[in-house]
Amino acid sequence: MPNIKNLTDYLIAAQSQGFFIALEAISIILILLFIGLIIYFIKTTGYYKIRIWQDLMEFYNFRSYGKGQVGKRWSKIKGRLEIPSEAEYKLAILEAEDILDETLNRMGYKGETLEERLKLLAPDQLSNRDQLLEAHRARNSIIHDPDYQIPSDKAKGLLEIYEKSLQDLEVL
Repeated sequence: MPNIKNLTDYLIAAQSQGFFIALEAISIILILLFIGLIIYFIKTTGYYKIRIWQDLMEFYNFRSYGKGQVGKRWSKIKGRLEIPSEAEYKLAILEAEDILDETLNRMGYKGETLEERLKLLAPDQLSNRDQLLEAHRARNSIIHDPDYQIPSDKAKGLLEIYEKSLQDLEVL
């Protein structure tokens, strides 16, 4: 106990008060410096502007940021189905998957590929996750097999799967 008493006497003593005032001043300066650095880096990276802008747009429009852009892109994809060309069907499927991949990436789902991101989703988060995995396999066939043939009804079915998933994620 005498050691604790000696320590408290030293801390209360008038000679040590100058040391603590200097320590307090240095601490305040360091805190202000770190706060300044944090503000500087947030402003220079643009992260702050993007996040605030997105939040404001979502608040004022009462819908997810970028929802209008996705709607326009989706209209173009649906328009591709009206052209009786297998190449247009394939392109529509590739673009639909690209929208879904961008959406999941923007929502923060980690993974190298769309398939990895889809496997991270719980079945209750996306009602047609298993169908999406099948649609992704069909998309891979389109990419890797140049002779892959896709009839219009199958292309429409695949796009309906993508459309349902985008609606579940509230971007369409």
